[in-house]
Amino acid sequence: MRLIKFLNELDMEELLELARELRVSIFKDSVRSYFERKIVEKLTRLDYLNKIIVKLDKPCITTLAQLVYFGTCSNKKYLDVLRKKGLVYKDMQVPDDVKELLEECLYPKISRSIRKKWEVKETPFLNLILLIGLMQRDEINIKKLKNNSSKSKIKAENKNAYSNLERDRDLLINFLEHQDIVYWKDNILLINRPELLLWNKKDNATKFELLYNWLRAKNKKVHEMVAALSRIQNDIDDWIEIDVFVEGDIPYTKETIEKFGLVSFCKIKDQGFVKLTPVVWYCIKGIYSSYWYSKSILISADFEVFIPHDFDPNIISLLDKYGQLKDFDYFLVYDIDPSNLKKELLYQESKSYQMFIEELEIKSDTMPQVVDYELRNFSKELSSFANKPII
Repeated sequence: MRLIKFLNELDMEELLELARELRVSIFKDSVRSYFERKIVEKLTRLDYLNKIIVKLDKPCITTLAQLVYFGTCSNKKYLDVLRKKGLVYKDMQVPDDVKELLEECLYPKISRSIRKKWEVKETPFLNLILLIGLMQRDEINIKKLKNNSSKSKIKAENKNAYSNLERDRDLLINFLEHQDIVYWKDNILLINRPELLLWNKKDNATKFELLYNWLRAKNKKVHEMVAALSRIQNDIDDWIEIDVFVEGDIPYTKETIEKFGLVSFCKIKDQGFVKLTPVVWYCIKGIYSSYWYSKSILISADFEVFIPHDFDPNIISLLDKYGQLKDFDYFLVYDIDPSNLKKELLYQESKSYQMFIEELEIKSDTMPQVVDYELRNFSKELSSFANKPII
């Protein structure tokens, strides 16, 4: 409902009281329509609303933000102050035309750009990429235990690099069962190859969305926070004060908030902040993170690639396909020496491998000459291998 409708419902004394608060000029022969018009003029001006908000204390601003974004608030003791300023009517209603302007006024008060300390983050989606890679290369055996949990034996050369899979393994196996990609036979986990081929043809945004939709039922509070953040957060780099969220929508611990890799959390002094992770931002907003365009990949002359855990999952997927995971520490570390790959198994991959090289070049500071030469030479061999006539 618009502001004028709320003003129409006030009695004359309430309207005069609001006019005095907003310093509307009062004349002896002023009529009701004059006061309504002057109040609307003031409360639908961005500069005037900013002047009001500057004079409000922090808890009052938080309450107003909750009303603007969620239509309710955690603490009702500040409602009378907001009603007196003409920002809230009836129980807890903010006029629609005022609300649109308040969103613009309030956003700088509840958001901040923060350079967060570097942290190692394993997420279910990252672990899903690694787990499926192990399965496709037959580098993992998984057995079901009597308590319905699982036990895995990794046959990859650098098996210690996969220790972080332990946390999400059973969760991801359940998801893959739900997708009909794996199944149990005599307590051994087996791959449904046709379904795995269909899975591989999906883009990573679709894969993430399938996982996210499945995870929604696992933690309703985290899903509610994601939905709320997607309404509030205007830019991928903005952190939003956690106090803005109505208490029922807040997961109570940092571990709960970050467990599924959907929301990032940080704390400055006693104030908590949250924001959507880049992959969630992409899936919800359809906007590719500027961070994923950055030159954040490091490549050594020893064919080692260092890539952040939260970087573009498309590149991580390609690295997992054409490289060997060596370490999972501050970076994911992959060995991309093409001599470890078998041309006869990749003869249909020449275009994908060429894209892999191009992505590495674009998103790394420098690619050592020896690495560039060997990768491109291997790419040419793949192309010629693929073009050989079948005899």
